[in-house]
Amino acid sequence: MRTGTRLLSSYRINATSTVWIITEAVSNWDDQGNALIVPKRLASTILLPSEY
Repeated sequence: MRTGTRLLSSYRINATSTVWIITEAVSNWDDQGNALIVPKRLASTILLPSEY
């Protein structure tokens, strides 16, 4: 999360099912070229492995 790259998470929701959460980064930099303390995030997608 500190580098501002894509975040991939996997959660087991029961004995046979898993859900994935993928969060895309927008940028680690502001308009002046300064590093952001907290990188901006564009979108999060929640899906089942079978949907990938």
